Amino acid sequence: MSIAAVCCALALVGQSPPQESPSEAKAPAAEAGAQELVPGALPAGSPPEAQALWSAMVDALREPARRSTPIEGFQIHFDLRARAGLQTNDLQIEARYLRPDCLALELPSRRAIGIGPAGPWLRESDGSFLGLVGREYASDQRMLQQTLALAKNYLALSAPHRVRLASLIELTEPPANLPDVRGLNPRFLDWVEVVTPDFNVLQAEPPGREGDDEPAPRTPPRRVPSRPTGAEAGAQTPADASAEQAEAEPMFRVAIGIDRKSHLPEVLVLSAVETDEAGTGVRGTDTANPAEQVVEHCIRLREFRRDSGLYVPWRLDVYQRWPHVPEISAYSDQPAQEIDLINARLSTGLERHEFIPPPWR
Repeated sequence: MSIAAVCCALALVGQSPPQESPSEAKAPAAEAGAQELVPGALPAGSPPEAQALWSAMVDALREPARRSTPIEGFQIHFDLRARAGLQTNDLQIEARYLRPDCLALELPSRRAIGIGPAGPWLRESDGSFLGLVGREYASDQRMLQQTLALAKNYLALSAPHRVRLASLIELTEPPANLPDVRGLNPRFLDWVEVVTPDFNVLQAEPPGREGDDEPAPRTPPRRVPSRPTGAEAGAQTPADASAEQAEAEPMFRVAIGIDRKSHLPEVLVLSAVETDEAGTGVRGTDTANPAEQVVEHCIRLREFRRDSGLYVPWRLDVYQRWPHVPEISAYSDQPAQEIDLINARLSTGLERHEFIPPPWR
């Protein structure tokens, strides 16, 4: 399987759109900037019932002794089954992630792809490195950003006690249009909805339309003997990143179905808060029809296990739909992705320099 196919398969997990739910009229618009939010703090004025449900879930996902431990990244090894129409792809991947923007994926072919302080890169099977910089690699960079969205979602789910909340409400009914999943009755779950910048959902081309636009001419990858400059790699200084985050960090709406006995989350429905001028809830789109790229995801969580004093899901089934594309506006019968963890370790010990290829350090 190609590097692009791997990134596409992973990236599908980290995308979605605005959703019409019973809470639309009640949910705050999250007008307070993300930079004002405090990790783990409950929003002022949120209903006591919603606070109780959220707190019970957070406590079920962590041991009391680990409540103050900051989880900044993870290392996971997992099997992925990705479906696209009638085609099914199975592969095994090792991933390392350090918030907010460092990612490395080890592939079965002994190749690797990643992004870090020096920009995006590809490691060939012979150990040489390529810099994925320039306009001709825009699609590769976009796919890496989508995969970062997946990593961000998993980390937020694994450590909800560090999630920043702009709003928190209880839902009296499950979200509309959920997939028909065997063994799951959404009405037997308690539901809360949060608005937060700590999950992420990105746009994606609907199936079968990825090749509609003429791609930019691609030149052979350039071998990079030394570290690219900041301008070439698109790197930002910490000050630049902080300023950009304060100005434009988008908000996302997450509906969570919580088991009434264990208080563990069983279902997530992710959607983007409508904040851009086009009203699609997606920032930074570079297409003429951004609404068609809005994807919504429903994620079934199963088999929670303990790691580092926290409980994390070892099986994730990801369903998807494109609300603005009539023929695929409903969820599919089968998950678009099935993720089964082989091993997982939440980490506080990863360093940013580990995501810079050795020739560039």
